[in-house]
Amino acid sequence: MLIFALLAHPALAAEIEVSLDRNPVPINESFTLSFTAHEEPDGEPDFSPLQSQFEILNQGQSNQVSIVNGRATRSIVWQLQVLAKHPGTLEIPPIAFGRERSRPFAVTITNGAVRGKQGGEASISVEAEAEPKNP
Repeated sequence: MLIFALLAHPALAAEIEVSLDRNPVPINESFTLSFTAHEEPDGEPDFSPLQSQFEILNQGQSNQVSIVNGRATRSIVWQLQVLAKHPGTLEIPPIAFGRERSRPFAVTITNGAVRGKQGGEASISVEAEAEPKNP
């Protein structure tokens, strides 16, 4: 029974996914770096390896539980607002969550503004409509 438990333990390890809100990123803009686990990792994250190439401006954690047709799923997301210290293709190093580690991830930091798909500057347009029109 003990051998079975030891063999099953790696299957229970939490996989940590890494994602960015955008890539590439201009050198003077912060971006959101997210680490997502669908199982509880065995320790708190150690974000200190990021500090050699990035300045951590803000960090937060959120938990989400969904129950659909009697099946529960859980996700834990750690979000960091970071600012690159220099341009280039930078590697986000593996981050330790106790014994589990995230995979390395590459981000491209550019010297200037990031161009849109059409070759012009990236822009945002927002249109809002409220009801009632005359509150």
